[in-house]
Amino acid sequence: LAIVNRIARRAVSILVLDDLLLATVNDIRESLGYHNVTLLLLDPVRKELGRQAMAGGFKDISRHDYRQPVGVGLIGIAAETGKVIVSNDVESDRRYIRGFPPVVPTRSELCVPIRLAGEVIAVLDIQEIEKRVFDEIEINTLETLCDQLAAAINNARLYEKAYQEIADYPR
Repeated sequence: LAIVNRIARRAVSILVLDDLLLATVNDIRESLGYHNVTLLLLDPVRKELGRQAMAGGFKDISRHDYRQPVGVGLIGIAAETGKVIVSNDVESDRRYIRGFPPVVPTRSELCVPIRLAGEVIAVLDIQEIEKRVFDEIEINTLETLCDQLAAAINNARLYEKAYQEIADYPR
């Protein structure tokens, strides 16, 4: 809980969305020791998720412009249902789709939806290169963190909108 509190406190203090997302994935990876952490924002109009920030072992070998339709793959299912999706062995999971080049050795994946006012706005994706059992404590910890991230993402979006309105105001 101390780790979640520290990550959340830092997240709510960052008002530039890109900076917030990058700092958050880095903090999660470093603090909790995951191999790869990605945060994808939902585009509700296009009904797809876009990779916004990534930290870890896959960062330099994956496409920065990766997009995934809602309802497709583990990440897309998490976005569509608003429920945590866990696959402790992606090779035997029919829901899994390879979103990265074949050299990316994902073996386990955890997708946690980030909800604001009941609506999914993003998905936190954790990938491991070993078969791993994500336990209930770990899942609950990440869900708690994602609740805090939803508020931080909303604050950053509101800040950017207000900043743009001020910049566009006729002088």
